[in-house]
Amino acid sequence: MIKKTLISMALAAAAAGAVQAQVFYDSEISYLRTDTTTDFGGAVPTSVNGGVRISELRVEPSTGGGFDPNGANSAGINLTGDNFDSVFTFRFFDADGTFSFTENFDDKARVDVTPISGPLGSPTGAAGPTHTDTSWNTRTQADYAFGAGGWFAAEVHLYEDGGGAGAASGLGFGYFNDASTNNAVYAGIGYGAQFDTDPATGKSWGTVPDGGSSAALLGMALLSLAGVAKRFRKS
Repeated sequence: MIKKTLISMALAAAAAGAVQAQVFYDSEISYLRTDTTTDFGGAVPTSVNGGVRISELRVEPSTGGGFDPNGANSAGINLTGDNFDSVFTFRFFDADGTFSFTENFDDKARVDVTPISGPLGSPTGAAGPTHTDTSWNTRTQADYAFGAGGWFAAEVHLYEDGGGAGAASGLGFGYFNDASTNNAVYAGIGYGAQFDTDPATGKSWGTVPDGGSSAALLGMALLSLAGVAKRFRKS
């Protein structure tokens, strides 16, 4: 009886921890730098691998330190040296599923966007076309049209080969909640960019640094506890 009670308590604690492990941080972005010679080979930031949360993704010219040196996003961000990948992840709501990004980063940029079921949700469909620019000093725009509104997960890679790092000119990375080639409408994430508000949750954008769905976390916890339960039974 005691063994069964201990096992039940352990499973309950693990289940609660798995569900609570996933937190949506409003108006924040997850960031991680990985030193790598592979274009876009950086690890995706999580709370486990040392990713940090920042409040702005405002990329400015290299003369200004690359990222805004006076903004909140300067904490924990390192643009010195060569051959590194800065990876940023965030989630956002868009009412009609049509939006766009612009970039003019030194050296290379990639943007992946995947529809998800909610601010804490898992993927609900195929990702949109990956937008990649491997040419320095070339501004590009990426329009996404998913055909329906909802929540989306964005993964942004800003890769540096050598020399200075930051925006080649103007805004190095920006968002607009519609399709556009007008550079004037774009703004930095957390610094002017406007996101729609989800009427069901009241949330607009943020990050989930632990990644994965609560169901997936719970499943992993239960699997790991199965071994514990087995050892209890044998003792």
